[in-house]
Amino acid sequence: MSMEGLFELCVTVMLKAVGLTVVGQLASRLCKDAGESALSYGVELASKIAVLGAAMPLMSKLFEFLGDIMSI
Repeated sequence: MSMEGLFELCVTVMLKAVGLTVVGQLASRLCKDAGESALSYGVELASKIAVLGAAMPLMSKLFEFLGDIMSI
């Protein structure tokens, strides 16, 4: 994988992470405003897990890229 491809994947993952975080925070605050603090915590946790899930392809490509560099 080229450096440009890795950069494009980084930007894509970062935009997804920002979107997931914004939606998660909005849902969490709505739950808190409704008096459901436990549900708010669950939504925040799910949002963080979704961000980690969105970053998995990037981590895979990054390790692949580092492996190619190490084999040179």
